[in-house]
Amino acid sequence: MINEPPRPQDVALALRAQVEKLRQLAALKPDDPFYAQAAEQVAVIVAGLESRAAPGAGTSPNPGQQDSGFPDRPSPG
Repeated sequence: MINEPPRPQDVALALRAQVEKLRQLAALKPDDPFYAQAAEQVAVIVAGLESRAAPGAGTSPNPGQQDSGFPDRPSPG
């Protein structure tokens, strides 16, 4: 039996669900920034996967900025 490699769209969808779980953990532990930071890092990865999986998207490591449906990452300052 041959296993097909995962499609970027499927991986992005699964990771998006995990982002929501991380955000729920962050809400439970507001004094610990780890989960909120992890959620934002995964959200950036999901946005990259979605932009690469979009029809007509190139394989450039720096694709154009696209709306991922996630809020902008807060500034560290």
